[in-house]
Amino acid sequence: MDLFLLVSNIALWVVVLFNLVLTLTIIRQMNRQGKLTTSGFHSVIDIPIGRPAPAFEAPLLSGEIVTLQNYMGRKVLFLFSGPYCKACREILPGLASWIKESERAGRTIVLVSDGPTEETKKFLSETGLQIPTIIAPKEVNSFMDDYQVLGTPSFCSINEKGIVHVAGYPSLETGELKQVFN
Repeated sequence: MDLFLLVSNIALWVVVLFNLVLTLTIIRQMNRQGKLTTSGFHSVIDIPIGRPAPAFEAPLLSGEIVTLQNYMGRKVLFLFSGPYCKACREILPGLASWIKESERAGRTIVLVSDGPTEETKKFLSETGLQIPTIIAPKEVNSFMDDYQVLGTPSFCSINEKGIVHVAGYPSLETGELKQVFN
């Protein structure tokens, strides 16, 4: 009987240690997929905070070509989204009044869409959102890759000097994004 208890006790400890290792492995994988930025926001964007924002050239929905230089001298919040992003469809319409308020206060909010022009126009029409929109599908523009966007919706805030201030994916329901940008 003592031998049986000893073997079962050892087997139990092996299972416990295996579960611990497995749990730590899962946590490590989750951290690789979505990191916490220095501001504490869960991130689906992996851009270095405190460094100059990557230069870009991309068309607005209107067809006008813009670069990072167009936004120098003012606070800018790039909202990364796409016409096929279900969470974006739920979150973005609730930002309409805040976008107008931010623009009146001299802050610029720009949607960066990873979808084609026509799909993005349809998306904006369906959500009722009126916002300057950059069209940057990964297949034809490196904007999303340069800003290391790993998923949508996400954001990147740059200051007047073009330095990345904060980036991530905060809970919009609690007003975190508004606090970051105000």
